[in-house]
Amino acid sequence: TVVVCSGTAASITFANGTAAFQFDVGTACTSESTAVITMPAAATGWVCSCSSTTADKMLVQRTMPNASTTVVTMQNITISTGANGDFADSADVACMCRGG
Repeated sequence: TVVVCSGTAASITFANGTAAFQFDVGTACTSESTAVITMPAAATGWVCSCSSTTADKMLVQRTMPNASTTVVTMQNITISTGANGDFADSADVACMCRGG
């Protein structure tokens, strides 16, 4: 599952197991710059890299530290400035993750 916005829930729109997937952030994302992704249990945790596939051009990276073996918290970062940025409503985010 993916939780991003406090409004309409996000959804997985494409999945290739846990290795690659895409999610829609939902709506009502004002002041929302993190996403919480629930993953299957991994021995030591997950490393993920995500990027927006829509016009808002955001980069999403794993927030450190993250000691959970089943939850990945992602931070939305504006590529042009490197600052935290809010998700745009209905933005699509593609991710690649590896469990360790």
